[in-house]
Amino acid sequence: MGVGAYHHNRNLFFVEGGLGLCLWHRNSPSRAYRLAANYCEHYDPRYGNGLNGPSIKRIQEIADVVLAVETYENGEASA
Repeated sequence: MGVGAYHHNRNLFFVEGGLGLCLWHRNSPSRAYRLAANYCEHYDPRYGNGLNGPSIKRIQEIADVVLAVETYENGEASA
């Protein structure tokens, strides 16, 4: 699916975006940031769309993955 393609499945959108980053855009922090922000966005009628209070769970998930990858890459993986 190309940029701007309509996605019927939000999870598939994230899988496609992640694979695209790994395969073709490894040195594109702006694309990675946009994908992460899209993943974390949450609609709440009190706040509207965007990154807001309920987004914290997904932001923490990303931070946990980044920490795990950095720990592994630094050879600090626990046995």
